[in-house]
Amino acid sequence: MLRRRLHELAVEGPVFCDPYRPFLYVLVPPGTDEEWPRALDPMAVACLGGTRPYVHHVGVPRLHRAAPPGPYWLTAPHTAARRHTDPQHLRQLLEAQAAEERS
Repeated sequence: MLRRRLHELAVEGPVFCDPYRPFLYVLVPPGTDEEWPRALDPMAVACLGGTRPYVHHVGVPRLHRAAPPGPYWLTAPHTAARRHTDPQHLRQLLEAQAAEERS
């Protein structure tokens, strides 16, 4: 279901999830965290990156892992249409969702 929804939303970069936590991890280009809007923080959306003073590290699943148990790829890097998800497209999707939840 998640893979289908990502396809419908045209999220074309690598994405993985962790069934033990309610998170999706969407890979975006380096430096995206420098421009990421803080307005999405209340939605529990964070852009983890290497901009000081906040340097983050996230463990990723092995490339072949496509199902639980443990973290697994919904769209693995070697099968994704793009190397990274377009951060502007992702931001538009998230802002549209936030607006829908507010109304």
